[in-house]
Amino acid sequence: LRPIQPDQHQNGQPAAEEESAEHTKPFCVATTHLYWHPRREGVRLAQAKLFFKELRSFLGKGLEGAEVPMVITGDFNTRPGHPVYRLIRHGQVEVEVGRAAERE
Repeated sequence: LRPIQPDQHQNGQPAAEEESAEHTKPFCVATTHLYWHPRREGVRLAQAKLFFKELRSFLGKGLEGAEVPMVITGDFNTRPGHPVYRLIRHGQVEVEVGRAAERE
């Protein structure tokens, strides 16, 4: 493994890339650790959105639409049914803002 950007390990950037003659197709492994407080789902949701935004940006550099297998890991501090879980699983989440529902 060779480091890509070790100084950016806290914002969702991949920490290492494999170099091997056996593997010629790129793949991505990304990890994150979201905020723990049970009443701060909004903070976790914002962190998860930023994580996926950075991941899309990273994957978009030089790959020109190639399908890249990826493994996403981490401590998401969420449970099935919660907004962060729905964002990870479905790519979108509806959150209530006052009385109106807003699609994130």
